[in-house]
Amino acid sequence: MKVQVALQVAPLRAEVAALKAAEQVKSVEVAALKAAEGKNRVLHESMLFAAAESGDTPVVLALLLHMALPADFTHDDGITLLSIASQYGHVGLTEALLGKGAEVDKACTDEECTALFIASDHGHLAVVEVLLGKGAEVDKACFDGSTPLYIAAQLGHLGVVEAGAYTRPRFSPI
Repeated sequence: MKVQVALQVAPLRAEVAALKAAEQVKSVEVAALKAAEGKNRVLHESMLFAAAESGDTPVVLALLLHMALPADFTHDDGITLLSIASQYGHVGLTEALLGKGAEVDKACTDEECTALFIASDHGHLAVVEVLLGKGAEVDKACFDGSTPLYIAAQLGHLGVVEAGAYTRPRFSPI
């Protein structure tokens, strides 16, 4: 009887061993797929920010859609797409991101600077005007207390200073 049970159990043990081996292979395959997915995500994010730097609005919008990301997506290093568009003076991309729901006053997490501050810093008047037109807060300061108007004045971007100054209330000395 013991021999007969042992003969019946032996194939079951072999089947269990085969299933365990298959499970291990499957877990390795799943891990490989997850790693590839992670690499693809990093690649897509790199492509997204490269497209933003070059002002390629159609590619940025297509990648956002493909990756199911919001227009105000923030990269792991704290940079937003709107801040990139503002830094490089890409008016069309700035308008498209705002049109897709990017927050006009969302600050980068590294120095808490808004897109308006960044555009003012680089003297991109057309981008400043778009951001102000969408209600960007002129007096929103970075971590060090600097405002967009201050940085534009400090760097001699007169057009940007005038654009920012027009949004402030005028006080009469009388």
